Amino acid sequence: MPLRSRALIATEASANIARLLTSGTASPPGGTQLRRLRTPWQEQRFYWDDHKLYQRSVVERGKQWEVVQVKDTITPGNVHYSEKSRLAKDVAERMGQPGEPFRKT
Repeated sequence: MPLRSRALIATEASANIARLLTSGTASPPGGTQLRRLRTPWQEQRFYWDDHKLYQRSVVERGKQWEVVQVKDTITPGNVHYSEKSRLAKDVAERMGQPGEPFRKT
């Protein structure tokens, strides 16, 4: 996938409202509101169901999949938990911003 077409999905849950926005180099300023995107069959392309984010195919009607969140991969006991993911997230957090010293926990 070319870099210009890559965008990350950023989710933010606040109260009972969840926002879906793109972020990254391919996104316009302020991101793209993903709730507005539709499949060719006029279904929401991204939607929440039972606290899980799903994406519907724009090619094959009726096909959909869960978009696993980082939070799920670093939470012990979650079906998507991954020790490697948790360790990578821990290292990334301790690395800090460029130019900052490595933080020991």
